[in-house]
Amino acid sequence: MKETLAVIGIRGFPEIQGGVESHCMRLIPKLGIKCRVYRRKPYVAQPEARKPHDFSDITFVDLPSTKIKGVEALLHTLLCALHLMFHPVRTVNVHNIGPGLFAPLLRLAGMNVVLTYHSANYLQKSKWGPMSRALLRICERVALKFANRVIFVNPAMMNAFGQRIRQKSVAIPNAIDMMRPTDATDEITRWGLVGKKYILGVGRISPEKGFDLLIEASELIPEEYTIVIAGGCDNGNDYANRLKSMASGRRIIFTGYATGETLRQLYSHASLFALPSRNEGLSIALLEAMSYGLDIVAGDIPQNRLPELSDDNFFRSGSASDLARKINEKLSSGIKRRDYDLSAYDAERMVEATRRVYSSLQ
Repeated sequence: MKETLAVIGIRGFPEIQGGVESHCMRLIPKLGIKCRVYRRKPYVAQPEARKPHDFSDITFVDLPSTKIKGVEALLHTLLCALHLMFHPVRTVNVHNIGPGLFAPLLRLAGMNVVLTYHSANYLQKSKWGPMSRALLRICERVALKFANRVIFVNPAMMNAFGQRIRQKSVAIPNAIDMMRPTDATDEITRWGLVGKKYILGVGRISPEKGFDLLIEASELIPEEYTIVIAGGCDNGNDYANRLKSMASGRRIIFTGYATGETLRQLYSHASLFALPSRNEGLSIALLEAMSYGLDIVAGDIPQNRLPELSDDNFFRSGSASDLARKINEKLSSGIKRRDYDLSAYDAERMVEATRRVYSSLQ
């Protein structure tokens, strides 16, 4: 059967790092819709990621891409749009505002466009220069104007726009798979980690994630606690090299990109979860940490202000000293597991709500 849905604007899945990629991995295979997923060839390195038959309703189309920051997403999405000109579908789901620049071209070719708005990338001043941020704002305006429907992964972002945008938008939060902590420690012992004696941060090694703040804060945290940062490098190594230089001689462990049982053990035995991000959409790592019952210390930005969290979970965004103060408060009050109501982030809810968006365009 011919695909009726195409997904563009992502690096791909499975086993490809990124919040947007995790979002799509949880969503698309469960839709029950014949779907074409466009992936970026440089990221599809694992043989198992090249097997479309692992996903019965999905056809993967792997197109060339560079890994040059600021060029990668736009170039690949242009190639996807050109491919779609000759192989059209009923609906194209564009992920992120940068790739949304090509929404007019897709509409001109007679296809419906659904924009999934993950984050306001132009707020990432530490990652993008003035010209890039200006271009991203243009992409946002074009994408929002020409999309038939808009899905915001965080209601706080949707509410920042006027009535004209909100009337064709819906908030569908990111979803997670509820996980049970494990007693196994064989994966974490290779780093010499001891349960309940480390603070965990998870995410791509990129400036907006704020791991530099966590490393700075480590100097003010009791010596028996290690900082563990689980994530792979983003485009380029400047920020990663800066972090490693900052971490020299400190109690910092970089695990690299962690998934599966390794990530499960890291969550299961952490003392706290720290999310020092300067900008987010709706952090899947944050939701995962909550599903493991970890206490949370997160930057006080609107995107992190989930109703399941309280003022006690937030530090002044951008302040390493306030991050350390909040971590120390948590540690001194005793490490305890939390019970969060995460029913709003159920995967089946996300799948059904997304199906309704697609159906509204038929």
